[in-house]
Amino acid sequence: PNPNPNPNPNPNPNPNPNPNPNPNPNPNPNPNPNPNPT
Repeated sequence: PNPNPNPNPNPNPNPNPNPNPNPNPNPNPNPNPNPNPT
């Protein structure tokens, strides 16, 4: 009457929750620190 009531309830609930949270946090922190020193 019920051979397979729940064969696959949760096969993949969270396969990739955080693959790339911070790929580029500081790409250019100081591009021009001293453009005109004198």
